[in-house]
Amino acid sequence: MFISTSSYEGNPKAILEAMASGCVVVAMRNENIEEIITHGVNGILFDNHISDLNDLLENLINNENKLSKLSKNSIESVKNNDINKIIEIENSVYEELING
Repeated sequence: MFISTSSYEGNPKAILEAMASGCVVVAMRNENIEEIITHGVNGILFDNHISDLNDLLENLINNENKLSKLSKNSIESVKNNDINKIIEIENSVYEELING
């Protein structure tokens, strides 16, 4: 598991690295994290309440099936952040702007 209590992230590389490694990410809900993590699908999000975090961790630790599913989904979803895919998308945007 990888736990992030950061209240702001730009492009959260530590979280992306953790996801690519198969860690289940538990992160504080914020706008940028929600672009990467879908709660209950490829990670777990919590609001700024420590009691929420304690309950979430306890539930996760006791549910190996959910941990496994979240881990697999996090690996798959981080593939969308592959630098080659991002470059292709960016190049297509430039080509569209140039070619009208």
